[in-house]
Amino acid sequence: MAVEFGNTLPGGPRKVERRYTAPFALANREEDYKIAWAFFESRRSATAETSTPNRS
Repeated sequence: MAVEFGNTLPGGPRKVERRYTAPFALANREEDYKIAWAFFESRRSATAETSTPNRS
């Protein structure tokens, strides 16, 4: 909740109370990184299995 004094209307400053409600859940960065690392590790291992070594 934020309390401010608005001065945008004729008649001078007035007290305005604003409530901000987040429309989303809080982020869990550690869990997000675990999911991302697992995804990229699976892509890397799948790429390594399908690629052939370059023989010159």
